[in-house]
This record gives sequence, C-alpha cells and structure tokens, in this order.
Amino acid sequence: RAAIGFCGRGNYSHMAQIMTRYKNLTTKVLIEAAYKEEDDDVFWEMIRDLHFRGSETELRASLDLIKSDDPIYRQIGAQILSQLDPGKKTYHEQAIEALIPLLSDKDEDVIEVAAFGLGHRRDTRNIPHLLKFIEHPNPNIRHGVVMGLTGLEDPAALDALIKLSADSDYDTRNWATFGLGQQCDIDTPEIRKALRERLSDEDSEIRGEGLIGLAKRKDAPVKQAIIKELTGEFLGSLAIEAAGLLVDPDFIPLLEEIKQAEKDNLPDSMLRDIEEAIESCSKKAITKGKK
Repeated sequence: RAAIGFCGRGNYSHMAQIMTRYKNLTTKVLIEAAYKEEDDDVFWEMIRDLHFRGSETELRASLDLIKSDDPIYRQIGAQILSQLDPGKKTYHEQAIEALIPLLSDKDEDVIEVAAFGLGHRRDTRNIPHLLKFIEHPNPNIRHGVVMGLTGLEDPAALDALIKLSADSDYDTRNWATFGLGQQCDIDTPEIRKALRERLSDEDSEIRGEGLIGLAKRKDAPVKQAIIKELTGEFLGSLAIEAAGLLVDPDFIPLLEEIKQAEKDNLPDSMLRDIEEAIESCSKKAITKGKK
C-alpha cells in the first residue's frame, strides 16, 4: 500500500470526523495502530489524522521512524512527512532533507513512498534525484517518479514526463499524461507530440487526458479526435471536457445527442458537465456569427 493515498486527484474529505475518531490516541499510539492496521482505508485515515495534527511531535516521530531498521516504519515515517501540516510549508525543508536520502533506501517500497512524497513537496531540488529512476524496472517506482515530477515546470522534469507518458505501465503512463496535459501550462511542440501519441492509446482515460491537454492548448487538429470519441461508445466525461475547452460549435449536436441518450444513466454532475460544454460551444457560435 505504498502508493495508496498518494494518487488521488481530489483532496481530503471528512477530516473533522476522522480526527475526532482518533483524538484520544497519542501520536505514538496512533503510529503503532497504523503499523498493525490491515485495512488500507483505515490505515490512511490514521495517516491523514497525523498529517493534520501537524505539530513538532509528529515531525520528530516521523524523523525517528525513517531511521528504523524496519522498512514498514520507514514507509510510515515518509508518509507522515510527505504531507505533514498539509497545504503549508511549515516543515518543507525538513521533509525535503529527509525524503531525498530515502530514494537510496535498500527497500523498493520505501523508494516508492519517498518519490510519491516528494510530489507533495514540490521543489526543483528533487528533480536530479528522481531522474535517476525513470527507467527503474519496478513500475511502482516509475509511477512514483511521475508523481514526484508533476507540477515542476522545469525542462528536465517535463522531458522525463514526456518519456514516461509512453511507459508500458498503465498507471505511470496515465499519470504522466495527466501531468503533461492538465497539470502543466507550458506549451511546446514536444509536449503536443507526446499528447497526440496518447490519442491512440488503448485506454479511454489516457486518450481523454491527451484530448484535454491538447484542447487546453487550442490544438486545432485535436478536433477530429474529440469528434471520434463523442461519436463512439460513451466512455466518460473527459472527451466532453475537451470539447468544452476547444469550444467548437460543431460539437453542439454531438453533445446534445449524448445528453439525450444518456440522461437516464448519468449522474446530475456529469449532465451538468455536458450542459456547460454545450454552453461554451454555443457562446463560440454566437461570437463567430457576429463576425
């Protein structure tokens, strides 16, 4: 479960309830409980509670854990450090100084956790250390490298994400494409080429990430790929989002057709996404009509 809890594209939820659940446990006791916990969901609730406690007590405890002879304790220490006092830079320097050396750990799960953790501590100092692992035989570590590099708009980091967006491992390829397409605002021929190559991916989600990345960059040739997705089997909202980003009036009848065909099958949130895409394309049509 090294990577579980690090991959979500969303954020923490129900934290007040979770923290109330464990409020009577000391940090030491909660760490021991997490060590013994076999249920992944419960384990991550415990780790998140430790994140949000965010005091020097948790900092000292995690720094001690990463020195343990037990790789499970080292993983837990890294997991706590990665997002300690989340959303703030309170312990940023201590986390960076502790996580980078863990990339040299003898245990591959620890390396994976450290790489994922550095993704939460976005810092260009991480880049040369992570680049050493882009061809590591363990796909979980390559996936961790993607997470560690995403959001760092540095040429070397972007070159690595481009390479990893064609990785044989699904998660690595998927998240690298997401990192290039949605988490990066830089527009280069190399990035567009990498995103175009994903339009023929066998996985619909990866194709959708490529569509969004190109549509965000107003790449005109992606129009035909979006039409292909909209007229094929309905496989989710990514093509719809891409249509809304490219804002071409030609998408309107296709979106209307999907809305009508799927109105009884889709949640309200996705129907709203379709309506918003139609509205965006309609505004473009009005603008074109005034010219």
